[in-house]
Amino acid sequence: MGWCFGRITHSLNYLKTLVNQSKSKLTFFEKILLVSASDAACFLAIILLVSTFLFVLKIPITTYNLPISFVLSIIFNIWFSKKVKADFFIQSIAKSIMLIFFLLSIFVSSSVHDLSYDGQAYHQEAIVLLNHGWNPFYMTLVDEATANLERWLNHYPKGNWIIAATIYKLTNNIESGKVLSILSGFIAFAFVLLGSYKLKINFYLKLLISALFALNPVFLYQSLSYYIDGVLVSLLISLAFISFRIVKLREKLLFWPFLFVSIILINIKLSAVVFFGVLAFAFFLYLWINDQLKLSFWFAKLTIVSVLTGILFVGFNPYVTNFAAKGHPLYPVMGEDAYNYVETNTPENYWSLKPPIRLLASIFSESSLARGKGKFGVLKVPITISQRELESFRQTNIKVGGFGALFGLAFLLSVFGFIYYQFNGLYIQEKLISLSVITVIFAFAAIIPTSSVARYVPFLWWIPCVIVLLLFAKKSITMNIIASVIIITLIINNLLVGAYYYPYNLKQSVKLDKQLNELSHTIISPLHVNFGQFGSTKVKLNKYNISYNEVFTDDECKNGKTFLVSNISRICEPIIKSP
Repeated sequence: MGWCFGRITHSLNYLKTLVNQSKSKLTFFEKILLVSASDAACFLAIILLVSTFLFVLKIPITTYNLPISFVLSIIFNIWFSKKVKADFFIQSIAKSIMLIFFLLSIFVSSSVHDLSYDGQAYHQEAIVLLNHGWNPFYMTLVDEATANLERWLNHYPKGNWIIAATIYKLTNNIESGKVLSILSGFIAFAFVLLGSYKLKINFYLKLLISALFALNPVFLYQSLSYYIDGVLVSLLISLAFISFRIVKLREKLLFWPFLFVSIILINIKLSAVVFFGVLAFAFFLYLWINDQLKLSFWFAKLTIVSVLTGILFVGFNPYVTNFAAKGHPLYPVMGEDAYNYVETNTPENYWSLKPPIRLLASIFSESSLARGKGKFGVLKVPITISQRELESFRQTNIKVGGFGALFGLAFLLSVFGFIYYQFNGLYIQEKLISLSVITVIFAFAAIIPTSSVARYVPFLWWIPCVIVLLLFAKKSITMNIIASVIIITLIINNLLVGAYYYPYNLKQSVKLDKQLNELSHTIISPLHVNFGQFGSTKVKLNKYNISYNEVFTDDECKNGKTFLVSNISRICEPIIKSP
């Protein structure tokens, strides 16, 4: 018992030593990471704050929203840079890095069409409506105005839509609004690297591990679309490592990046509120248990300020309006008349399974798009890969095995590595903390009804990444070898995902441009089109000056045929002349 107490005391003293290191100055590289990542988060958060303030004044999104936000972010970051003692040279580098990634995100987004169903349906529909003057603080949409998508448009968070609409307003290219789908990856990488910077691990390994955290497979196969799960997990991991640095080094200036990232995160997706709450509570509890009461109360205040700003102000619609209209702030995910996401997102043989079993079954199943009645998930040997499952990663919404064809293998290796770590770690407290972290991540994913769908539990990807960090932190040849095998498996896994997602979607996007260009040169009279839920098709036709008449009912378009790549809109009475 005395030996055990001595070990715990030694661990606590070690943690206190780490905390005292906060008095040391930030290095040159740390300042660049902090200022550039905070600059990006600040800019995006201020877009939401400015747009919300104008909504309250009954002013819709205008061409001035983005420039005003940019100027305000520059003013703030000049002040913030002085606080972290970043000189003009560092500020210039950090601002240049942020602008390069922002402009690169706009360029890539503008050049590639979103071919996803949800992206072309309610995401782009919302962005178009915001661009045309919709003020969600005062206007409730009705079915006729939203192609029967009003449940999602009125009741979902609007953060990504507002950011996209402010960019669309200036560029007049709706695809350019997908900025956050790419830029959030840069923010995640920078904050993870900053958070882990003081860990005693080889710098190049930290770069690689930070990239793996940021390049979550869900992020990868949603990066060319308006899907928001990749954005959510990027912001969530950013917040986790910001909090880790606050707890470890008592750097209270991280109040600001924490606040900005929280504002964006809370207004990305309804589930983000729950994820944010669990993460914040976990760090508060750690501080409380370790008798760091003063810092725990400060962290609690930071969390409360973030929640009040993110929910009651920026998130007034939907959180407050949902509560007023539907009796629950997280409607339609929760509350009366909540939407059943399970049967529409999982294969039939998963319906009777409990969420934890669904999760494990998905991890060790062949990756596929199987969902609904008559569709089935199929278990596989973790080390095997099939052409069929790799082809499923051409899409943005994998239903089974969504973390990659080799994730099951990486997961098994991680479990083995973690067990070895637990039996060979140095201190009891290290073992308890690491066990708590892994258990919380897995348990939280396991209680979510749609746990088998990777995009609903994207943080599960953190488990092998965290275990790799733990193993490399130990000066053990065996642990380093296990970590190396895991990290190689994860890299190959992601390369396979990227190899099937990016070439296919780029090729299909070029094909869509070709189709629209041919239509613009061959049409002699207006097309008669039933757009269905793809109202965004109108934007594409207008961009290419293709005239059309809208057909509103299926009865008027019984023999209609789809005419564009990955699009449900149908031509009812095409009048085309020969080229």
